[in-house]
Amino acid sequence: MRKINSHKEAAWRYVPTADNPADLASRGGHVEEAELWWHGPRWLGSPELWPVDVLNKPSEESQREAKLVQRVLRDAVNKENKIEELLYKF
Repeated sequence: MRKINSHKEAAWRYVPTADNPADLASRGGHVEEAELWWHGPRWLGSPELWPVDVLNKPSEESQREAKLVQRVLRDAVNKENKIEELLYKF
């Protein structure tokens, strides 16, 4: 991922599930004979046909989820520190 992100000209884009070759393999599909697997979606070679990015900014739902994850992680770290303190104390 870091190597990809080091190329400033690379951009992440939305790919619908039906057009995503990786989804074939990850869902246990048979990729050996799948045209999508070997050639990609038909629109790939024509940027003017690319799907519209469905999300340009974080949604309210994704922001709520991110806050929840941060809170869970913060609480987990705090509990771990308390357990560590007790272990050192006794």
